[in-house]
Amino acid sequence: MAFTIDALGSTLATLGVSQDDIDEITGILKAQRQQVGEGSPEPIADTSFGGFGSGLLLGHHTSTAHRHVAEAMDAMAQGLLGYLEAVTRAGEDFFDTDAEVQDRIRRITEAADQVGGTDFHGDGDGR
Repeated sequence: MAFTIDALGSTLATLGVSQDDIDEITGILKAQRQQVGEGSPEPIADTSFGGFGSGLLLGHHTSTAHRHVAEAMDAMAQGLLGYLEAVTRAGEDFFDTDAEVQDRIRRITEAADQVGGTDFHGDGDGR
């Protein structure tokens, strides 16, 4: 299942979340997605901390650290999307299971009603 914010909105509606809350949640997600997409770190020149050995080394390590943080944030975002998909599937399974159980109970009740009353308690009323 490909994640889209609109699909999330549909899922939230299925779960009974109010439209105002859905609009607020999807609005926040759309704004944040745009900011994150535009927010890749600026490259750091090796000479940003001076031209001598320790400054060059610090510039190099800072640039490397920025790259690792950006990669970790991308991985975290992918993990959160996976989590969202799993929660969405679990919600769908919950509703499918609930509907299936309701149908089974209805069929059992209908079958029991056709059998007629039995006097299990010995009071003669058939219940």
